[in-house]
Amino acid sequence: MSGASVTLKGLSEAQDLLRGLIAKGENLTPLMRNIQTYGVKSTKKRIRDEKRSPDGQPWPVYKNTKYAARKAKLKNAGLLVYSGMLLKSISGESTRDTAQWGSNKEYAAIHQFGGKHIAARPFLGLSDDNEEDIPDMMKKYVAGKA
Repeated sequence: MSGASVTLKGLSEAQDLLRGLIAKGENLTPLMRNIQTYGVKSTKKRIRDEKRSPDGQPWPVYKNTKYAARKAKLKNAGLLVYSGMLLKSISGESTRDTAQWGSNKEYAAIHQFGGKHIAARPFLGLSDDNEEDIPDMMKKYVAGKA
């Protein structure tokens, strides 16, 4: 997957759960698929509805009148939804022990990190809710394996 990428560190309790399952030789493919699906849905919701970075900060509004005019004409247009291609590009992959999601669009990185004339509008990453939900998903998975 090319474009913007965020490597998540932290979630220590969840990481400990995963290490324990991996050590037991558990197949985590279903769990990783669920986490990846959750991440894709959460990221799309953030772009489509919330217009906030994972840390909860509202994205800066467009200063370019071309985009503002387009937003006025199109239903659901707005920040990071000018053509809808970025939103449609959010996808994920999972393996036995990894879950990842992001965009394959080259311009995703400029929106995630900003640039010379473009304000950063981070859309990849985990919100506080995500950081609670993912360990809960893991705990439920572990409970089903007990």
